[in-house]
Amino acid sequence: MIKCKRIMILMFGAVLLTAQADLPERLLHYRPGDWISYPVLRYVSSAALGDEFVYFGTTGGILRYQFFERTWYWPFTESDGLQNGRIQNLIYDFNTGFLWCATETGIISFREPSSEYWRNISNAMQGEIRRLGIGNKYIWAEDQTGYHSIDRTSGSVWPVSAAEMRKDQVRWAEKNGSGIDSRFFVDPAYMILENGIQDANFREYPFTDAVQDQYNHRWLGTWGLGTAIAEMDMLTLTFHQIGPYASDIQVMAWDEHGMWMGGLPDSETPHGITYWDMADNTWRYYESVLLSGLRSDAVNSIAVDGIHVWFGTLNGLAKYDSDRDTWKTYSQQNNLWDERITCLALDDSTLWVGTVYGINRIDLNSNRIKKITDERLVHSHIFEMDVDPEGAWAATDRGIYRYLSMENRWQFMEGYGGMLTYTVTAVAVYGPEVWFGTDDGVEIYNKESKQWTGFPSVHYPTGSHIHTILPDDTAVWFGTDQGVLKYIREEDRWHAYTTDDGLLDNDVRWILLDGDDIWFGTARGLTKFFWNAPYRID
Repeated sequence: MIKCKRIMILMFGAVLLTAQADLPERLLHYRPGDWISYPVLRYVSSAALGDEFVYFGTTGGILRYQFFERTWYWPFTESDGLQNGRIQNLIYDFNTGFLWCATETGIISFREPSSEYWRNISNAMQGEIRRLGIGNKYIWAEDQTGYHSIDRTSGSVWPVSAAEMRKDQVRWAEKNGSGIDSRFFVDPAYMILENGIQDANFREYPFTDAVQDQYNHRWLGTWGLGTAIAEMDMLTLTFHQIGPYASDIQVMAWDEHGMWMGGLPDSETPHGITYWDMADNTWRYYESVLLSGLRSDAVNSIAVDGIHVWFGTLNGLAKYDSDRDTWKTYSQQNNLWDERITCLALDDSTLWVGTVYGINRIDLNSNRIKKITDERLVHSHIFEMDVDPEGAWAATDRGIYRYLSMENRWQFMEGYGGMLTYTVTAVAVYGPEVWFGTDDGVEIYNKESKQWTGFPSVHYPTGSHIHTILPDDTAVWFGTDQGVLKYIREEDRWHAYTTDDGLLDNDVRWILLDGDDIWFGTARGLTKFFWNAPYRID
């Protein structure tokens, strides 16, 4: 929770209002870097140069590039303590090392370099903050009501007159021109315009701000194409894009070098599939409108099979060949039950495909697509599937079904007796355990003992809709529409994580483990959590 102290002061017969910044309470529990998020970061509003970093304010947070190490550090977002990630203005105070930012909703935040914590000043300004500045004594902000001086270290704010502002010899941060023209060499996929960039598909991306460092590099922000660096001596222009292409992340999957992620379209940004190559920290984007073999980039599921990556979309089953960089989409004409794919599950030789109308099975050796015609599963909505050495499991709107490969038959599983619903939204196999999520609670089946146990929803912190489940040795993680639930095995207890802890959004669609870290796909982007920190007990 953000606390803002408001004090009424009587001075020369006038009542002045001050506001003082305070720390979010959750930062007293977590250390900087415990929560790291990647929202959409391609829309840059402002830029600022610091002692070690160049900073870019975006609609999702603050990008930062360490120019001595020549590397991108993780961005500052609401997961780091910003009250709002939609940054409008940036300024760096070389006297204190504090980075200051202002959002479009009138919130001012600043970061202390010693503690690495963000402090937020809310309710001090009236609407949009037009600009930030640095004076000899104060930090300055201008809103629709006039000028405000801000204490450099405490963040205390006072409304003051224009005369007082001029006395402090304020240097306002102004938006700079690009300084780029047609002489610069750029990737052939782009063309330099008078004040922006045009790509090969005639989409234009205006330059928004620029700063220049002591090495004659000019750092530029664009609206929609991320950031760019211009080598002013060599006359070259190189682009850098960080973060997922679209904010909604329904699913992620690992391959040999990095992470694939996909989701459903939203109303704010263009949509596409994202690949993050973690080996060289580059992000690549795939849009269906630009790729003939990809009919849809609205993705519900991903499965990686060596060089092939499968995508369950709302308009067919897409396959990407990473060696050839080619796409192919399968439809009902290829014997799919329905082109609205809901889930994928992969074993050594079979890809199971769940749809809103039933299940398909693909032999990966022959690429033959077969319909599952068991009458209990035809017309069923398949929410999720998983595999084990004995076959496969399906979570459906008609309950739990198990495929026994040795007997080549499907079996209906009665489930835990304490549950009232037949709609099962999630399934995950872990050794002898099979975990299920329903709107009535959590069910567990032990394949060795053939026993069912369960947790009705009243047993855990929020009675929420379960999107996905990820078990491991020490805990079982649940992505829900009200945050993340963690069941701690040894202690037989539950713990909940929400945006108050560091999630970008409480609607958590997918989870991936990464050693001591865990990744969450949310409705607003990607969040990583250092869950196994030795200094913290949740």
